[in-house]
Formats: sequence, C-alpha cells, structure tokens
Amino acid sequence: MSLNSRLFCIFANRIWCLFMKSIFWTYEAFTVNDCKTEVEQFSVKQK
Repeated sequence: MSLNSRLFCIFANRIWCLFMKSIFWTYEAFTVNDCKTEVEQFSVKQK
C-alpha cells in the first residue's frame, strides 16, 4: 500500500473514531485507544 493510502486510512480511522465517540460517548476510552493504536502502528512501520 502506498504512503498516501496509508495516511488516508489513518485519517479516515481518526475521523471515524471521533464520529463514533461523539455518538457513543460511553465508549470514549475504547475509541481513543483504537485511534492511538493505529497511529502508533503506522509510526513504527515508518521507522
């Protein structure tokens, strides 16, 4: 997968997490952890 595609996936996931969080605020910890994990995985792969 290209870098741009990967960044778009992360961005889309981030928006989706925030969207879900805004609706299902009781899942705040779960959604935030999902977003953080995705970004951290990307950061590790880039090193």
